[in-house]
Amino acid sequence: MWGWRAALTAGFPIGLGTYRFVLAALVLDSHGTGPLVRNTWPLNPGIWAVAGFFVLSGFVMRRHAETLSPGQFYLDRFLRIYPHFLLFYVLSFVAIYMLLGSPVQWLALTPNWPAIVANLLMLPMAFNNPQLFGEPGQWVNSALLVPQAWSLGIEASYYLVLPLIARTPRLRDALFWVSLGIFVISALNVVSPGYGYRCLPGTLWMFLLGWRLHDLRAATIRWLGIFGLGIMGLMFIPLFRQSPTIEVASGSLVASWVIIRLAKAPADRRDTSLGAMSYSLFLCHFIPIFAGLRYPLIVVTSLGLAYGGARLEMCIADIRRRIRSRRNLPHAHEAVEGAVV
Repeated sequence: MWGWRAALTAGFPIGLGTYRFVLAALVLDSHGTGPLVRNTWPLNPGIWAVAGFFVLSGFVMRRHAETLSPGQFYLDRFLRIYPHFLLFYVLSFVAIYMLLGSPVQWLALTPNWPAIVANLLMLPMAFNNPQLFGEPGQWVNSALLVPQAWSLGIEASYYLVLPLIARTPRLRDALFWVSLGIFVISALNVVSPGYGYRCLPGTLWMFLLGWRLHDLRAATIRWLGIFGLGIMGLMFIPLFRQSPTIEVASGSLVASWVIIRLAKAPADRRDTSLGAMSYSLFLCHFIPIFAGLRYPLIVVTSLGLAYGGARLEMCIADIRRRIRSRRNLPHAHEAVEGAVV
């Protein structure tokens, strides 16, 4: 076994697919007021999971950014992200404006079509927060039918700049430290803590931390994980309690250790299936929440929708594999040994 006790693997390897599914389940639990979020207060497992997603994205995307041309990279990312997002945005629209007939608190009473178009462009969703971005944030938020998808706006922003910074190490290193500095001043309340969680300048360091994991020693990554657990403990000391700062710092550092532990797990059909369901589970779970279902039914309905989303992913997977098979660099696999496809 590759480092985990057999009892923890439930008879199959726990890989990055299972890890992505667990992170999506933590987001579902947080939004659905599940048992975990009710019993871990003041920690919010959903915020902790989003930080883990950002680091994981940085780790996985390094290989693609270094080996694909910018055009291939953007097409691969579009096919991976957008069809599922469009599917669940449309389903959310149908549920909210056609079946339920009573939009939730932050949404426009009738469809705000210009704002809907902005949301469908995905990037503007990164500016949905009215507290940080004022009236433009409120306008984008009025059509945010998939509320958790604001993080996709940040992730898409990262993908937009990644082909450039992937080939400019000095710029990449400078951006890492600048972004980490923005996060630190947000943690110290020099600026709003939200800037360290809900905008790219304050979150870019997490993506680039994932990038750097390929180069760090195992001992260094282990200490990052230990430090992350220590930061989590600060949330239970009222003097240091600040959300989302604690969850972001802890979640990103613990994710660094977990990702490296799981990255070399052998392939397994069930791990692959859970990974295929994870993105859809992340996107779909507000639909049963909008319908007012109880938590067990939220879970069951979300899993059913996620299974359908996984089938869609399988249909698109062959196209993405053909794109990635045309590597931009003929010997790139030698330079990124151990990266995850």
